[in-house]
Amino acid sequence: MFVHAADGLVAMERLGNAGYDRERVLAGLAEYECEEIDGSRLTEKARKALIKDARSFSMRKHVIVGDVFGSNQHPWTEFGTAVPALLVYELVEGQPSCVGLYPHQALDGHFHTIPEEGHYHTIAAYVSELGLTSYPG
Repeated sequence: MFVHAADGLVAMERLGNAGYDRERVLAGLAEYECEEIDGSRLTEKARKALIKDARSFSMRKHVIVGDVFGSNQHPWTEFGTAVPALLVYELVEGQPSCVGLYPHQALDGHFHTIPEEGHYHTIAAYVSELGLTSYPG
């Protein structure tokens, strides 16, 4: 599920958006079953459901997600808008389960965030790793 603002306004200064290019993501996902959602038009109920899925993923994988989509004081405020989100689902016991969320941030083992760009797992890197489309190095 690809959640982004249809107007294309993305906060490129955010480390989680490094290398992001909407058209390349869409082209790379074209052959896969992927729902595209305008994050600026999500109902509060739908937004909360997606955030619940994202939190579930972060707890299982021990990664930081809320701050990537906002700040320490205001997590999730840019979810699917200024910071696009790619949620990856698989069927687990017949039910869809979020098994991936991009971008997210790794932990350094001391339970605080690492500000370096290299510790962000971005949408661009995920799409590139899967070989869905080529991204500039």
